[in-house]
Amino acid sequence: MKQQTKQRNLLETIDTLRDYGQRLTDGLSNEMINWTPKDSKGKPILEIFRHILEGEIYWLGHIGHQAPKTLEQLSSLSSSELMDLYVNLQKFLKDLVKKAGDSDLVPREPKDGATLAWVIWHTSFHTIHHLAQIGYLRYANDNPPDSEAVNTSWDNTMDSLISLGM
Repeated sequence: MKQQTKQRNLLETIDTLRDYGQRLTDGLSNEMINWTPKDSKGKPILEIFRHILEGEIYWLGHIGHQAPKTLEQLSSLSSSELMDLYVNLQKFLKDLVKKAGDSDLVPREPKDGATLAWVIWHTSFHTIHHLAQIGYLRYANDNPPDSEAVNTSWDNTMDSLISLGM
C-alpha cells in the first residue's frame, strides 16, 4: 500500500472516531456527563473519556511522542477541558500522521517496536469499545444521541472504518 493511502486511511480513522465521539457527547449537561446508573460499578461518560485519553497519551508516550497533556494532568481536567483535549488530540494525531515516514505508517506491535500506525489502530479499537459504553449510558438515561445525524451513526461509523481496512 502506498504511503499516501496509508496516511489517508489513518487520517480518516482518526476523524471518523472523533466525529462519532463528539456526536455522542453533543448537548450533554454536566449532570449527564457525570451520571452513572444506580447499583452499577460502571463509570460516568466523563471518566470513560478520561480513560480513552489515558490510553492514547500512554501509547503515544511509549513511541516517543509527547501529547498536549500528560497522564498526570488528566486527573485534574474538568469536563470541558477533557473534551477540548479530545479535539486537540485529533489535530495532534493528524499532524503526526502527516509527518510520519513509511516505516511508522506500517502497524508494528510493541514487541517489534510499536509504530504510530499500530498506536492509532490499537487505540481506535479501544475507543470503539468505550464509545459503545457511552452510547449505552445515553440510552440508559433516556437521552439517546441525535438519530438524525446519519453520517455519524454507529452503523455508518463502523462501515467507514471497515472500508479503511480495520
